[in-house]
Amino acid sequence: MASLDNQLNETIPRIIHQMWKSDNLLTHPTHLEWKKSYPNYKINLWTDKQIEELVLKDEFIELYSTYKSYFYGIQSADLARLITVDAEGGIYIDLDVYPSLTNIENLRLKGDSLMIGRLSSDICSINHILMGEKKKET
Repeated sequence: MASLDNQLNETIPRIIHQMWKSDNLLTHPTHLEWKKSYPNYKINLWTDKQIEELVLKDEFIELYSTYKSYFYGIQSADLARLITVDAEGGIYIDLDVYPSLTNIENLRLKGDSLMIGRLSSDICSINHILMGEKKKET
């Protein structure tokens, strides 16, 4: 059971976001591993179609032309990661990342509102996993 301190610091909801072109994940068994490893989390699989629908919503519409203008699909995916976490809060994890039973929960309970990883050499940030709180309604 989480301590009272940890309960008060839960700014990042128990949601894991992953993305793929479609809902056909035959080549990505890790999605099911995340579901098994984190049964108390909501696991979202965002398809390209669902992401485009999200970016077309009023709160993100200003980003739509940028999202569609990228030459490489990975550039659009990088922006989509940030948008999905901003929209719902939670944790974005690439489909090629395998679950760890303690690390995600420990990071989530730190009380931070946004986390983006970095390489151990500190030369750059990485975005195969990132976390953020849900945007507050205004």
